[in-house]
Amino acid sequence: MNINKLYNKEYSLYLRRLNRQVKAGYDVNVIPKVDNATKKDIALIKSIRAAQIKKESDIVNLITGEIISENKKEVKKINKEFLALPGELQDISIERGMLIKSVDIDVYNAISEYDLLIKNWYDRLYEFRKDLRDFLFDRTNELLSDELSKLEFAIAYKKNPDIFPIPADSRIEVISAKMNAVMEAMQFYNSSPEINYFADRFINYE
Repeated sequence: MNINKLYNKEYSLYLRRLNRQVKAGYDVNVIPKVDNATKKDIALIKSIRAAQIKKESDIVNLITGEIISENKKEVKKINKEFLALPGELQDISIERGMLIKSVDIDVYNAISEYDLLIKNWYDRLYEFRKDLRDFLFDRTNELLSDELSKLEFAIAYKKNPDIFPIPADSRIEVISAKMNAVMEAMQFYNSSPEINYFADRFINYE
């Protein structure tokens, strides 16, 4: 086998080794293929094994997309567990930005409904006059500070839509009072069995 054929064979094997690490989440650097290979080029390609690829590459958290240069061991563990999940749980993990190993599908469907309710609320804000819209965006963002508050907000919106501002409201005082009522409704639902049920099974899952 001449030098170029041997080089092409070794380069293909090298790309396979790289690809295995890419699938595991590593952001690898690829050595460009040369046209007129030498024995030195072949030796270089053959010498690059998995351990070296991992050591010299950053790793990407497959759930969040964050690139990690140091302390890669924890992300490697997360990626390994993520890749072992069925596709549905992988999708849920990516949506939630955390490793979800199991979940009650009914709970997941309900959470998805609540996410849609929040999206619909934000979309509706564009129907308000600009100054009121700006106020509502800021106020809503303040109320939706974490996953639990988003759930409280969505439940309040689903069960008490009449307390929310409507585009016909033209005074900032009215809008502000209604958003205070929304906040009170969220506080009411904070300790409800429904919130605890969802939080225990999904939001606080580890």
